[in-house]
Amino acid sequence: MARSTRGAEPHAAWLLDLIGAQSDITLEEVRVLLRERGITVSVATVWSFYDRRGISFKKKRLRDRAGSARRGDGPRGLESATRAA
Repeated sequence: MARSTRGAEPHAAWLLDLIGAQSDITLEEVRVLLRERGITVSVATVWSFYDRRGISFKKKRLRDRAGSARRGDGPRGLESATRAA
């Protein structure tokens, strides 16, 4: 049975310990772990829980990833374009 949004409050110590142990955990990962504990909440609810305690989650910027999402192999040349029959 799904619990209400306020059902996360009794797990406050666990939620706070969780981000202490995994500082790079995402809000979605926290939400999934709560779901495994029988607590169904939205990502916004997880964010609100931590926000009330002054804890923020930083978005991972594209340039911090392995490669740029904007750069590919470049445009295809005329030679490699598929021709219509």
